[in-house]
Amino acid sequence: MAVLNNSKYGWSGHDSTLTLTLLKSAKAPDAEADMGDHSFAYAVMPHQGSVQYSGVIQRAYEFNNPLRLEMLPSTSVPSGTSMSWARVVGDGIVLHTIKPAEDASGAVVLRLYESRGTRSSADIELTLPVASIVECDGLETPGNAVTFSSDGGVVTFTVKASPFSIRAFRLAFQ
Repeated sequence: MAVLNNSKYGWSGHDSTLTLTLLKSAKAPDAEADMGDHSFAYAVMPHQGSVQYSGVIQRAYEFNNPLRLEMLPSTSVPSGTSMSWARVVGDGIVLHTIKPAEDASGAVVLRLYESRGTRSSADIELTLPVASIVECDGLETPGNAVTFSSDGGVVTFTVKASPFSIRAFRLAFQ
């Protein structure tokens, strides 16, 4: 059994009892701390096997990061079409962040992390006109070039990660 919550404190289990902490606030040094209205979201997810291999991590991530929809003008996308420009093929690697590079160069940074606590590997597939991929650190300092292949408009590169590690890649475009 897994308890999913919207990044609020935690839960504990003892024997057949689950306890969810909804609000934890000290009265000192601020007696008015956390006073007011609060909202909480939580779900109970039954599963088989360990947390790492049961889909709990993916469902928890989705619970905390719900899909946001944005309305586009009806002329911007042909009716009945769908598209994804990034896909992770493999287990244990989570694509967490897609953002413009801080240096305003037009590059995009992908941040991924290993979620199972084991060595993991996954292929990242992109349907973008990628010219180069370099690994970067948390400050987006470029590092080593990453080998990738391109076939039919799909760019693929492999990410290998140690337990719970964070990896970042900087994409430049044609």
